[in-house]
Amino acid sequence: MQTIFPILRYNNARAAIRWLCAASGFVEVFRASEQGAFVRHARLRLVVSIEDPDAHYERALGAGAKILYSPKDTDFGSREANQLRSCKEERLN
Repeated sequence: MQTIFPILRYNNARAAIRWLCAASGFVEVFRASEQGAFVRHARLRLVVSIEDPDAHYERALGAGAKILYSPKDTDFGSREANQLRSCKEERLN
C-alpha cells in the first residue's frame, strides 16, 4: 500500500488550517508553530470516504469553497461533488 503526503503552502497557514478543518472535515493532529502566520509543520488527517456527501458539500459551501458542481449520483453508484479550490485566498492572506 502506498501513502501520499501532500504538502500545502499558504501565506497564512494558521487561517488555512482553520478553514480546512471547518470546510472539509480535516482534523488537526499536530502543529509546530512559529510567531505570526508561519507554521513550520502541521499534520492534518482526512478520511476520504464521506458518509454524507450532501452535508459535506453544505459545510464546504458555507465556509466559502468555490463549487464546480453540487452533489450528484454517478453511474457507478456513488455520489460526488467537486470544489475548484480549497479556500478563498483573500481570507487566508
